Amino acid sequence: MQNRTIAHDWWYNTDPGARKIGSNFFWCGNSIYSYGEHHKIARKYAGQIALLNNKHVSPSTARHTSYVVQAMPPGWQMFEVANVDAQTLTEHKGNRNALLQQIVAIMAAAGYDPEKVSRPGRRKLLHLIPDYRHFCAAFHVESLPTILPKPSEKLWRKKLLSNAGLRSAYPLLELSEMLEAIEERHQERRAFLAENPDPQAEAKRLKRQQAKAKAFESKIQEWREYKRANIDREDMARLRLSKSGKQVETSKGSVITIKEFKLGLTWLKRFDKTKKRDNDMIADKYVIGEITDDMVAVGCHRIPRSEIAYICSALKHVGTE
Repeated sequence: MQNRTIAHDWWYNTDPGARKIGSNFFWCGNSIYSYGEHHKIARKYAGQIALLNNKHVSPSTARHTSYVVQAMPPGWQMFEVANVDAQTLTEHKGNRNALLQQIVAIMAAAGYDPEKVSRPGRRKLLHLIPDYRHFCAAFHVESLPTILPKPSEKLWRKKLLSNAGLRSAYPLLELSEMLEAIEERHQERRAFLAENPDPQAEAKRLKRQQAKAKAFESKIQEWREYKRANIDREDMARLRLSKSGKQVETSKGSVITIKEFKLGLTWLKRFDKTKKRDNDMIADKYVIGEITDDMVAVGCHRIPRSEIAYICSALKHVGTE
């Protein structure tokens, strides 16, 4: 069964005892999970409200989460929070505080100056602020209407959220309007530059991209030379042989034996030839997911085929294949 169908059926299910299982993705009643009950993606509440887990632990779980978000029916409200099982007023206030903390963190990073908020931060705020206000209304918790300025950071760390006595604070509505005006101005500027490109600015942009790519390739090389334990925030996993040459390690910290790698390689070669998937489980340990001409999804890893070829070449070099 396709996992997109699993997400769709969950949204429209009204039976609290119903259950449906997909590929490492399942739901039971009002809750939907990725890989197991240890990671609940979302939970539905009365009044067409859902809470979405804000913890993203792997690319495959992020994909499951995207299925849930994309399948949400019209009329529903969904809020990304830390505690999807919140029931009491205190727990709902905890989620409220966490939402507000995200807003404060972005503003604090910009020195509480809306003009200095980065483009990604500005776009996130334009979603977070309405979500915060709607969340407070949906769960009947008090909305703290102002952004705490820099002098109150010590109070914030102590979770004293009162705005009393502060001389300057941005009302959330005013802040939202300011950010919208700034975003509109920047969009107009980007549209103008797209029609009238600046050769020097374009050359600088390409130079930055090349420098970033070079720095990342350097990180990969350091990892392959065992100077790094892993490579963080990389969508595609990289592979290397362990120092002993008896295992294959991934840049996300996973390890498999050479035998398990060869079993997976045999499965992949058979699939490429027949396009049939008789059994997606390899060595009772990991599952083959999406397969393209350039990439193979294995468990929570997305592995470029070039990395598989790299390991095959390394195994031939050390005489284990």
